[in-house]
Amino acid sequence: MAEESRDGLEAARAEKLKRIAALGLDPWGQRFDDHQAIAKVRALEPPPAPEGEPQEPGPTVRIAGRIMLRRGQGRVVFLDVRDWTERIQVFIGKKQVGEQGWALVDELDLGDLIGVDGTLGFTKTGELTVFATALTFLGKSLTPPPEKWHGLTDLEARYRRRYVDLFSNPESLQTFLGRSKIVRAFRRVMEERGFVEVETPTMQSIAGGAAAGMRTVWIRGAGMEQRVADGGSDPERMSADGGAGAGRGGAAPDLIVDRLADLQEIFRIA
Repeated sequence: MAEESRDGLEAARAEKLKRIAALGLDPWGQRFDDHQAIAKVRALEPPPAPEGEPQEPGPTVRIAGRIMLRRGQGRVVFLDVRDWTERIQVFIGKKQVGEQGWALVDELDLGDLIGVDGTLGFTKTGELTVFATALTFLGKSLTPPPEKWHGLTDLEARYRRRYVDLFSNPESLQTFLGRSKIVRAFRRVMEERGFVEVETPTMQSIAGGAAAGMRTVWIRGAGMEQRVADGGSDPERMSADGGAGAGRGGAAPDLIVDRLADLQEIFRIA
C-alpha cells in the first residue's frame, strides 16, 4: 500500500473516532463483562425449523471480537466478528439497534473491536448469525489491517508486529495457542513427577553455556555489564544445592533439591 494512501486511510479512521466521541460514546472503549467465547456461542446453535415453519427465537447471547468482514445493503449490515476461539456473522438492523447504534455502525471499520448483545438464529440462507439488539464500542483500529486474502505475509513484519500477525493469520493464532498448551502440559508432567520449578535469571554476571558465543548488555541504571543467558545450568545447580556452589570445583555437597525444572528464555549464539 502506498504511503500516501495509508496516511489518508489512517486520517479517515481518526476522523471516525472523533465522530464516535461526538455520539456520546467513550472513544477508547469500555468494559464489556460476561461476554461468551464465540466457539461456545456456536455450540448453542438452535435446531433448524421444519420446512415451511418459522424459526423459533434462539438463546440470548453476548459476544465480543474484531470486525473481519463487513457488507450491507440499505438499513441492514452484516459483520463477521472473530475472537480467539472462532468467528460468527452478526446481523445489524437500524430498527433493532436504535439511532445511536446505527450511527455507530457507520463509523466502524475492519479491525475495530465491538461488543454485541443479541439472539442466536439463522438467516434465510441458513447462516448461523447473532441478530444484534445492542452494540457496544470497544476500540477503533486506527491503522488499516493487512489485505484480506493474503494477510500479513512479510516474515520480518510478522515477528515485529506479532499482535497483527495473530489476528490476521489464523494459523499463527493456532501456533500461539498450541505453545501455551505444550508449556501447560510440561508443567503438569513435571509437577506430577516431583519436580520443583525454579526461575533462573535472564541476565547473568558470569558467562555460561560452554563454548557458546555471548551477548552482553550494559545496564545503565546499575552501571554494570551483564551477559544475556545462553544456558541455565549454573543457576540451576546453585538452586539445587541452596547456593553452596555445586559444579564449581571439588565434590558436590548433598543436594537439598534433587529435581528441578526451569522454563527459561535462552539467547544463544552457536
